[in-house]
Amino acid sequence: MTVVIRYLQFVRKKWWTRWLNRIGIIILVLVILFLFLDELVMPLVTKQGKECVVPEIVGLRLEQAEDSLMRLGLGARVTLEEYSPEKPPGEILSQNPEAGKVIKKGRNIRVVVSKGGELVEVPKLKGISLRQAEIMLSEIGLEMGDIFLTYDDSLPEEVVVFANPSFGTTIPKGSSVSLTVNRLTQEGAVIVPQFIGKNADEAHELARRAGLEIGIIRYKVDNSLLPRTVIEQIPKAGAEVNRGSSVELVITITE
Repeated sequence: MTVVIRYLQFVRKKWWTRWLNRIGIIILVLVILFLFLDELVMPLVTKQGKECVVPEIVGLRLEQAEDSLMRLGLGARVTLEEYSPEKPPGEILSQNPEAGKVIKKGRNIRVVVSKGGELVEVPKLKGISLRQAEIMLSEIGLEMGDIFLTYDDSLPEEVVVFANPSFGTTIPKGSSVSLTVNRLTQEGAVIVPQFIGKNADEAHELARRAGLEIGIIRYKVDNSLLPRTVIEQIPKAGAEVNRGSSVELVITITE
């Protein structure tokens, strides 16, 4: 009986040793496989461990930004397009993540891109009052520019006759529209237009259309502006003077 018990104990011990050896080998193989996947395979699949700093792409055109991002292993995704009168179409207005952030390679930078200035059509204003024309322009995002006077006895007084740009023209939202208003008395008053900022040739044409004359011209050295730019005027823009009156100008010259 004692011999049988010892034999069974010996056999049991041998089986446990075998299983322990097998389990140890399996665990060792699994550990090696895990390390291989973690260190070599996973980085190739997910690009983990490869990071980069997000560059500043606001202000770039979309094509330029895409080229810059591609060199860093990133991409660009347009999430929104917005009208922006001061930015040309295709220019990036904002980005997310912001410049300077550290992100994994392979990600997309979300961007908002300019659609440029929204275009609107100059409405037909002929025959309506100046005040009503101002309201109509304001409602569609346009501003009233210079006012000129003309004579047309077929139309009532103080109504719009012409517009510049002309009626039906498509222009960027926020632009100004100059109006020519009917004045039944030819020898009446005219409103002095804005000459400042225009060059000398434009000033002469503007004066002619307004029924005015360019009088004394004085010159002033100013290297910050283009030569022959009007920087001062007398009378000021908006003043009411007699038709045929003279306007004095100060024009830039360079040293």
